Amino acid sequence: SMKPTPISFYSLKQEIDELSLDPAAKLGLRLAFSAIGLQFIVIALFWYRLPPEVPLLYSRAYGKAQLVNGFWLWFLPLLTLALELISIRLAAKARVDHQLWSQILAWLGAIIAAMGLTTLIKIVNLMV
Repeated sequence: SMKPTPISFYSLKQEIDELSLDPAAKLGLRLAFSAIGLQFIVIALFWYRLPPEVPLLYSRAYGKAQLVNGFWLWFLPLLTLALELISIRLAAKARVDHQLWSQILAWLGAIIAAMGLTTLIKIVNLMV
């Protein structure tokens, strides 16, 4: 039976430790967590220099429609972290039977985190 396991920090740490046994997955995890950490640092460093509204919704028409309250910038690293945790969860489940799939998921988290960091740096560069 496929019962969902409750998410705890202990189970998450176990999954990260397990994934870290694979050098390729370990590098992906390191890059992902580094990029997520850097996102938080970039926002914290430039927070007081940012205007009240920043462009975040790039899919909307150019101009005022793209602007959101600066607090929404914190959504970027939080979303990236949530996606990374989901990818860790899936990669840990796949690790035993499908090592390549597990590695791909670990790297997918790193790519998403790098894209989040790049987006954030571009936004901050425009505003500061």
